[in-house]
Amino acid sequence: MGGRMNIFAFLRNLIDASIETETRSRTMDGFSKQTLEGPNGTLLVYSLIPPELKSVLLCAHGGPGGDARGNADIFPSIGRELYKLNVGTVTFDFFGNGGSGGSNADCSLSSQISDFEFMCSEVARKYDKSIIACGESLGATIVRACKISDVLAEVLLWPAFDLTDTDLRDYFTEEWQIKVASEGALIDGDLVIGEKYYNEMRTWDYSNLFNIESPKAMIAHGAADAEVPISQSYKAVEKSAVDIVFSKFQHGEHGLSAPNIRATLTDQILEFIAKL
Repeated sequence: MGGRMNIFAFLRNLIDASIETETRSRTMDGFSKQTLEGPNGTLLVYSLIPPELKSVLLCAHGGPGGDARGNADIFPSIGRELYKLNVGTVTFDFFGNGGSGGSNADCSLSSQISDFEFMCSEVARKYDKSIIACGESLGATIVRACKISDVLAEVLLWPAFDLTDTDLRDYFTEEWQIKVASEGALIDGDLVIGEKYYNEMRTWDYSNLFNIESPKAMIAHGAADAEVPISQSYKAVEKSAVDIVFSKFQHGEHGLSAPNIRATLTDQILEFIAKL
């Protein structure tokens, strides 16, 4: 009985993985795919580059457990529209996520920061064009924490400037700290966060992330976001010395994935980038 159940579970997981791979393949249609050896291991990278390239949007997905498509396929959908403006798009799975090497338990804030800094260097070397850094949710945390120069602009979507003030906050109690230390990871259903990642999230100094210094920046956030409160974006607008294009969606939830909202957001991102 147990053997048969294990076989059934294996087959079910195999089918689920096949469906996921097929869905991703359709979603990333038109993008070229390659692997790069990053600072932490193998990275799966997707790119859509027009012949007359003006600049490149380099994307950082959210998580834990996200992938190169971003929330509700935000990156490939925007990338196809940017292609018409001669703006390229490069997006990738962080190490420990999606199709890149490692597992969820292997990645951390510091590894994701080094992944993004590595990709910035690779994109600058390969294309020799200005980079627009784009991050969604936790990906925006990474963009803000990176030490990268010569970025043309930042596009921050439902950004988490402070991970302790998100829907993860309940995991930072003393009880959970003891449990993570004992088990070596935060494991709660499908959520898996390695001990290093967990401790970095809990103790990181996020104060400087609110002060945006890039020449230009755009923030988009929903007032009904229950995962990352819009108050974080308000604080960034207040603390930053640069002018920020701030798109507030009154009824928008995390990911701004409602079709009418996403259509408006896409138009606003294209308008912002076209003016750079």
